Amino acid sequence: MRLQTQVKLLPMLALVAACTHSHARMPVRMPVHTAPFAAAVDQLLGDYHARGEFDGVVAIRKHGTLVYLAAFGAADREAKRALTVGDVFPLASLTKQVTAVLVMQEVAAHHLALTDQVQQYVPEIAHPITVKQLLQHTSGMPDPEAGVADTAVPPFYQHRVVGDALAETHRCAQGTFDPPGSFRYNNCDYVVLGAVLEHVTGRSFTQLVQERVITKLGLASWGVAAQHPPITIRSYRTDGSLSPDVELAAYGPAAAIYGDATDLSVFSQALLDHTLLDAASTTIMTTGDPQLGMEALGSWGYQLPVPDHAKPVTLVERQGNIYGTRILALASPSDEFTISILATTERADLFNLWTRKGLPFELVTLVAK
Repeated sequence: MRLQTQVKLLPMLALVAACTHSHARMPVRMPVHTAPFAAAVDQLLGDYHARGEFDGVVAIRKHGTLVYLAAFGAADREAKRALTVGDVFPLASLTKQVTAVLVMQEVAAHHLALTDQVQQYVPEIAHPITVKQLLQHTSGMPDPEAGVADTAVPPFYQHRVVGDALAETHRCAQGTFDPPGSFRYNNCDYVVLGAVLEHVTGRSFTQLVQERVITKLGLASWGVAAQHPPITIRSYRTDGSLSPDVELAAYGPAAAIYGDATDLSVFSQALLDHTLLDAASTTIMTTGDPQLGMEALGSWGYQLPVPDHAKPVTLVERQGNIYGTRILALASPSDEFTISILATTERADLFNLWTRKGLPFELVTLVAK
């Protein structure tokens, strides 16, 4: 499996085996929901866990209030340590959604335009690529993972000293560029966006995340990985083997942020509340393009039909995947809820909402009632 998020494009219509089956649960019940709601979510997650299809943490907010928070299964199977709701995960490509917010902040401030040529900020990119094409993975940039077996760690992400944004951009620019316009998921798109942000703001990506997101929202568990970040979980492949070790810091603006489930839910709620970005800019960032499988800017935006719900539920979806660690962040502007799922096993099938089955869809069905 490649280290980038394994993106499955949504159709134009909308569109874990735990070694101990330990069950650490800390549901938070608030007045907006009654006890039967929490019990129903407990039952759903417990069933998936019992089948070996989910070890992880789930946080749910409704109308801004945290209404559910629970951990299921193992954080470290070898040490027989159960997950807790405060365990820190690599948030993987959820980082791209943060990067997109930072870019859109600069667009809203008229310091940057989506139609700007990247070369005016990063001269090393001597190709006609726009900022928006980087955000939507249609730039045609060389992919550092091309030609590397799915089971191998690409050299670009192996243990090494991580350079500054321009140095990483130089590495990304090595190779053959394809004509821009076609979708091709590529972590280098967001590495280059980091260099653009550095040029425009005079601040590093780490500084921008700290000042504009972590401090503003009070995300105590969040950080941008340097070497040896404080990750507290171990993740596992489909066959139960331990996932390989990687240098999270090497992902930079593509996938280097880490944190816990509660703080991820706070970030998702901030998107709905326009705490980080004004409403007009948020709409631009989260509106999916049917020609690109409903991809928006740093996320996917679409409408999902839900049983017993009069209208389709509008969702903003962001996936993250680094081997066995799987992340799914959902925010619904139409129904005012967020769902944050952080899993420690590759057997957690979190990326098929468009099929209208599986754990995420069943959660959306429960929350949207």
